[in-house]
Amino acid sequence: MPVSFELAPLFAGPAIELLARRIAAGSMSDYAAQYVEAARNDPEAFRRGVRAVEKLDAGVTYSIGDENALVASVLRALGSV
Repeated sequence: MPVSFELAPLFAGPAIELLARRIAAGSMSDYAAQYVEAARNDPEAFRRGVRAVEKLDAGVTYSIGDENALVASVLRALGSV
């Protein structure tokens, strides 16, 4: 039986900013102020929140080249919501 698998899309550089904007504009946008506050009070919880909503497209898991850049970009995007 042949084995089938797909490679996860890799996000790095400017693509991270685009993904961050999509994440921030999604379900996080409803509670942007609370997420920004959470990032200050509990950075690890905020990081877990970003990773939880990162799956924007059904059945797709993204491979992030620089997770710190993604988290920082989401935080910046939430600040402008």
